[in-house]
Amino acid sequence: FFFSSRRRHTRYIGDWSSDVCSSDLKLTAAGLGGFYEPEYDISGNELVQAPAVTIHVGAEYTTQLSNISITSRIDYYGQDDFYSRLYNVPRDVVEAWDVLNAQIIFQSTDAPWYVRLWGQNLMDDDNITGHYFTAEASGGFRNDFMIDPRMIGITFGTKF
Repeated sequence: FFFSSRRRHTRYIGDWSSDVCSSDLKLTAAGLGGFYEPEYDISGNELVQAPAVTIHVGAEYTTQLSNISITSRIDYYGQDDFYSRLYNVPRDVVEAWDVLNAQIIFQSTDAPWYVRLWGQNLMDDDNITGHYFTAEASGGFRNDFMIDPRMIGITFGTKF
């Protein structure tokens, strides 16, 4: 809202009313009129949760041995650092990270069964993939989201 004069306006919100000068009103991103939140200049800041570079590369190879099909696959994913909040201060940076996954699938060509050997996060990195900050009333601490640790497994299955 923009007012061109300095006339007085009464603003009602629920049961709350206040006599304010219209040219003194300032709207912020939170829409609180600037009364409860400090103003920040975020012009030119980077977008939140938007790394400049991401890469996902995968390679797969399938071969036949008698009545068994063997498929091996490897996947690499990496991303650049990014900001978790719109303020773009060092506290908001989520560092660049990458992960490597692989699998080998043995599948019968005569019967509907398969066996899958797989591994995730093979480099066993403790990557932080994102974070958020709690309110100042609760201490303003940071909560991190981390990738799962290295996992290696085997899956038996059937298709029907």
